[in-house]
Amino acid sequence: NSSEATNGFAQTFQILVHNTTNTLSFSADFKFPGGTAPIITANSTDILTGVYYGESSNNVYITKVGNFF
Repeated sequence: NSSEATNGFAQTFQILVHNTTNTLSFSADFKFPGGTAPIITANSTDILTGVYYGESSNNVYITKVGNFF
């Protein structure tokens, strides 16, 4: 929950998505490079890394590293 951090601190996390054909959705608090959520690679492994900087806007910045296996 991004609202649990305090201004001036950062939280990081990773989400491992493995062998899924499901669709992931994100609230407006999640921000992505280029403004578009990443496409999860079907039948592979993707890692989403997130950082929350304790902003009052509750933005969580996400990057994707994917298609490992």
